[in-house]
Amino acid sequence: PQQQAIERMKYIVELYASLGGRKITIGSDAHTADRHKNGFETVKAVLKENGINSVCVFVKRKEYTVQI
Repeated sequence: PQQQAIERMKYIVELYASLGGRKITIGSDAHTADRHKNGFETVKAVLKENGINSVCVFVKRKEYTVQI
């Protein structure tokens, strides 16, 4: 199941980037603190492979760009 999720994520990122998409946020669906940021390194690698070198973060509804 995890490999299937990675393949789906790769497809979505590739499609998004091919359509000109550049703004993206990443988040965790962790239900426990020890799983926070689980898989983020994989996501960052896929983003970089597709020319996306930053992510958007929001603090008090203000958008900031963070290089990855």
